[in-house]
Amino acid sequence: MDKSSRTALLAVQGPASEKILLNVGFNVSNLDYFEFIRQMCRGIECVVARTGYTGEDGFEIFFPVDYAFSLWATLNTAGKKYGLKPVGLGARDTLRIEVGYPLYGNEIDEKTNPVEAGLSWVVDMEKDFIGKEALKSYVNGITARRLIGFETIEKAVPRSHYDIFSGGNKIGYVTSGTLSPVLNRGIGLGYVPAEISRPGSSVDISIRGKMVRAEIVKKPFYTKGSIKRDKIG
Repeated sequence: MDKSSRTALLAVQGPASEKILLNVGFNVSNLDYFEFIRQMCRGIECVVARTGYTGEDGFEIFFPVDYAFSLWATLNTAGKKYGLKPVGLGARDTLRIEVGYPLYGNEIDEKTNPVEAGLSWVVDMEKDFIGKEALKSYVNGITARRLIGFETIEKAVPRSHYDIFSGGNKIGYVTSGTLSPVLNRGIGLGYVPAEISRPGSSVDISIRGKMVRAEIVKKPFYTKGSIKRDKIG
């Protein structure tokens, strides 16, 4: 039975997220990353998953929609002393770009292979699966293009679908971009030819008709999150 219209979701993300949920009454201390549990909290039946896409520790709470306002208020009250603030998906998108997480529809889609997207770790070539034959030519890292991270040299905001140039020639495109509040500079992800994807290489991003110099850098841009990359592969 599809219960989507009757289910609410609240995400609590950040280094203090476990403390906030414990304060409210959720028993999550022994919950590992990517695990979930079902439990009652203040009379509300919830599914709590230790997941998120921000580079920080965090939880997603699924529960009947009728309790959305009361649980929202409870979490906000419990989180005040930890600096909890309500934010939307725009902030989530900035956070996931800062740690170089790909997003379906931006960095990955049906036409993207895992090697060029930097996701070889999710593919086990020892197993049989649909598409295995098509991936065999990429298993040694041989691919025509690569997903890169870049930082703008001057203050500018790159956005998805902006073109990437090198030597006056268009070589690729931006898949995601933002102004990083933490780094105070423009950052982005994009695809370029593999031979130009080495960190330290210079490219130009066409931003509103102006060529803005950028440097290809190693991902992630931000490395001090409370969830380390080895937690997700």
